[in-house]
Amino acid sequence: MMYQPQPNSPDEQRPSHSTPDTQRDIPPSPTIHSKGPPPILAVAQEVNPPTTSIGLRVFSRFMLLLTLLLLLLVVPWFLENISYHLARGRQQAARESLEELTPTRFARTSRLVAATIQQSVVDIIGRNPKGAKQKSPHVLGQGCGVIVDEEGYILTNYHVVRNTTQLTVHYGEGRQATAEVVGVDAYTDLAVLKIDAENLVAASWGDSEVLAQGDPVWAMGSPWGLDNSVSFGIVSAMGRHGIGQAKHHTLLQTDAMLQPGNSGGALVNAKGELIGINTAIVGESFRGISFAIPSNMAREIYSRLKNDGEIPRGWLGVQLATLPRSSSYGEDHGVGAIVVYVFKSSPADVAGIRSGDIIKVWQSKTIKNAGQLSQLAAQTMAGDKVQVSLLRGEEELSLSVTVGRRPALPQ
Repeated sequence: MMYQPQPNSPDEQRPSHSTPDTQRDIPPSPTIHSKGPPPILAVAQEVNPPTTSIGLRVFSRFMLLLTLLLLLLVVPWFLENISYHLARGRQQAARESLEELTPTRFARTSRLVAATIQQSVVDIIGRNPKGAKQKSPHVLGQGCGVIVDEEGYILTNYHVVRNTTQLTVHYGEGRQATAEVVGVDAYTDLAVLKIDAENLVAASWGDSEVLAQGDPVWAMGSPWGLDNSVSFGIVSAMGRHGIGQAKHHTLLQTDAMLQPGNSGGALVNAKGELIGINTAIVGESFRGISFAIPSNMAREIYSRLKNDGEIPRGWLGVQLATLPRSSSYGEDHGVGAIVVYVFKSSPADVAGIRSGDIIKVWQSKTIKNAGQLSQLAAQTMAGDKVQVSLLRGEEELSLSVTVGRRPALPQ
């Protein structure tokens, strides 16, 4: 019986040229399955990465929302605290400044202010009303003025000199002179006079634009004929409209006491600078509310009247009223000026504007109220053409208006 070698077991079968080291370097070939489900390891490798990515996205969104929520809660608190500390800082600075302001120092300031402006404020007496038949002259009215040029130019209110034929100016210590009217502007209630006198003390102009609510002011004038009277107050408000003779432009509001006779007098700041021309009060006597024409406007009008003697004002020729926000015209019409009446042959009449029209735009400027439209018309040069947008019923119209010249008022 011949010997036949038996095949080695799987554990013993190795190629004759293999060594243990070579076996460790060459990994066994993976088993390839042509059919059936993939191995569990392969499934795990394909499924786990997407699951991890979704989890990271959810976590990132959660952290983003949490961050936004914290910002919504923290930022307002942070800003509020900053604002609070800034306000406290301003308050502390104001308190420290007030501690330095002693009654003695304030009294000295007030005395210096009065002494600075006193020689520049004059009394104006108007006599002989135009058309009067009386043989003996009598006093028509009394007011004040401010010397603004040492050559004898005086700035006052138009209503102080209106309807007068003779004006006497009392100034200095018992001196007086006859004044002539250089020019008037009824629109701003200002007038410029001229006296022939020497050694006059002119007031220094101040800047009304730098005034703020609460600033101290002094008013100098002659209430009830009591010359060289001074009163003290503060700036109560800025930019008041529709007051007194100067109802179409802005005024300063103050609580400095004014009475009849103070019109045309000076309103000055703590440096003694002219920052306003006193012009009106509420009621027939002082009630704690007074008004003055800002110095910046007064200075411009003074220069124009001094050089030209007049200021041609534009005129539309209508009576206006402010359109209420809630009215029978409908809320979607917004704000504007409604035409109440159109004067015959006026620029508005010629252009085709009718009563009941709602003027919405004047030369590309949206109209908010009747006062604004009146001011814009007055500031437009006579002869200029202006595009006006208006509402007539439900129809929107655009008209071209040739602005006329405002009729002169009697002086």
